[in-house]
Amino acid sequence: MSLYTHFANKEELLDLMRSEISRRIYEDEHNPTWQAELLALSKRMHHTLGEHPRWLDLLARVTPPTPVATRDRILRLMIEDGLPADVAFQGFTAVLSSSLGLVLANASVGSLKGKASLGARFSRVMSVLEKTPAIDEAATRLALSKADELDFEGQLDFTMRTLIAGLEMRVESHSR
Repeated sequence: MSLYTHFANKEELLDLMRSEISRRIYEDEHNPTWQAELLALSKRMHHTLGEHPRWLDLLARVTPPTPVATRDRILRLMIEDGLPADVAFQGFTAVLSSSLGLVLANASVGSLKGKASLGARFSRVMSVLEKTPAIDEAATRLALSKADELDFEGQLDFTMRTLIAGLEMRVESHSR
């Protein structure tokens, strides 16, 4: 009840919490390139939303649009580098959507202790294939034998770098 001496109601408190999460996610690291800033943004999203499992729900709250200086700076850097404005926006939102999707995937396959179980699933698949030579999954067997481990942060980094590389190819093709 003492919370309501500081906030008019629960909705005001939830709106302020959502604003704080957004502030943390969109904190500008002042990286000199849009590539570095997009990668940092995806990692901040993972870190921030991973701090508390209910924060994902807060992002779904409908709130009035607010200016986001970091978004504008990243988009400006992308456009200045030669990406058409619509492609820059699609790329920016793809990074956000992919990051959010990976955070949701990580949360949905998490163990009871709150740690991602993707690595455990990877290990089980490897174990089954090793113990059951009759399973004819040669490509899976080969791929798993070349991978040391499967971890969420590695998946996030791979996904973002691949997406950014695709955007860089658009810059190159647009400048020709």
